[in-house]
Amino acid sequence: MHEHTNITSQEGTSHKSNRILRAKWMDYRSPSIMMVTIVTTKRLPLLGKLQGENIILTELGQKVAEEIKRIPTYNGAESIEIYSYVIMPDHVHILLGLSPQDDIPTVIKTLKGVSARLLNQLHKNELSKVLYGGHIWSPSYYIATTSDNIMENIKEYIQKQGEKDLGKA
Repeated sequence: MHEHTNITSQEGTSHKSNRILRAKWMDYRSPSIMMVTIVTTKRLPLLGKLQGENIILTELGQKVAEEIKRIPTYNGAESIEIYSYVIMPDHVHILLGLSPQDDIPTVIKTLKGVSARLLNQLHKNELSKVLYGGHIWSPSYYIATTSDNIMENIKEYIQKQGEKDLGKA
């Protein structure tokens, strides 16, 4: 959250400052654990299909899975660790660990961009009929910071997400 603050210098002049508000108790130098959820545009089932009790990934879903595994090779994302992920027909959950130097918006933008290019190369003609402006991914994403204490709970949630969508939960 940004706060605009008037700051008065020693000379008595006043100017606005964009200051990022941070919790005083938080150690921002330590690694963070985050859960990220990204969804397809219009929640279209572009990543897989439910077949009985299984999710059968489409070619794009398989490419997204490969790309998630490659995240630590992205420029500037070498310290990111992928703990768990699940690919559903219309969304993806990823649990990852990152250092304060990692830029999660850039990582997500790269993941979305690479997978979108792959899908457009594979199925450009069919996609132009169903996708608004050719966008495969929703422009937004959900991200939640968590701690080591509840990481196992989130891993379990991610794993059960597939079961819930399959009617098992």
